[in-house]
Amino acid sequence: HSDIVAEQVDINHELSLVQNDLLQVKSDIVRLNSISGKGASVWLDAIPYNLSLRMCDDEYTTAIRLRFGIELDDFYYQPNFLKPICVLCNKLFESSTHPLVCRMEHRRTQNDRHNYVVSVIHQQLNRYKVSTQKEYMAFKNDPMAEYQQLRPDLYINSCTSATPLVCDVVVSHPSAPSYIERASRNPGSVTHDNETRKTTKYRPPISRSRCVFYPIALESYGYIGPLTRKLIKYLHEHSNHTYDQQLHPWKVSFPNMLIQHISVAIQKGNARCIGLSY
Repeated sequence: HSDIVAEQVDINHELSLVQNDLLQVKSDIVRLNSISGKGASVWLDAIPYNLSLRMCDDEYTTAIRLRFGIELDDFYYQPNFLKPICVLCNKLFESSTHPLVCRMEHRRTQNDRHNYVVSVIHQQLNRYKVSTQKEYMAFKNDPMAEYQQLRPDLYINSCTSATPLVCDVVVSHPSAPSYIERASRNPGSVTHDNETRKTTKYRPPISRSRCVFYPIALESYGYIGPLTRKLIKYLHEHSNHTYDQQLHPWKVSFPNMLIQHISVAIQKGNARCIGLSY
């Protein structure tokens, strides 16, 4: 009987190793698909002419390692032979990117990354004289009480069409356990699902207002969702943005400027999310 138990333990161990190998293959597929997406590599070519586009050594190292799928253990972990345990979810760190997927981190460092990306977009739009407000109660007069307290991340009211824009930001990690299966089969599905989810959430109050809603869905590897790119194109064509030689000496076009800042903000937010979690 003991021989059978020992053999079963060995089989389970081998199966576990195979499952881990398959999971790693799927993770690599997801990562490669994401970094091949539109906007994912912009941060590599961004000219750091202001603070928002400058990355310190830690931020750049983290971004490069995430891009190439290199574990961050030797960079962030204290030298020891044990993997740390997350103080929030009480689970072992299977990967140094655990802070990007931990559900308990959502209210802490992941939220900090989200807020940083929102702040950068808000700052750059206002620098281009595109009037933008953060967490504006755009639906305070909605007849349904459940929507009156909604605070979308950005409220843009500087378009020639006189139609205010409402935007909500979401940054996801496609290699997270809840995403990896469908993300490995269908590139961009995570971003598409987030765009659909945000649009559905805001559809009722938007239908009763004079606003237009655009979800800003991004991935931690840098991929910028199609509706975000559509928003940037719309702002370029319909907003009264102005060029400031002192703020933007390199004469970067409005769309490229905004995409550069979003791309760099994602990577800096990732580094902040991972670095603050240890």
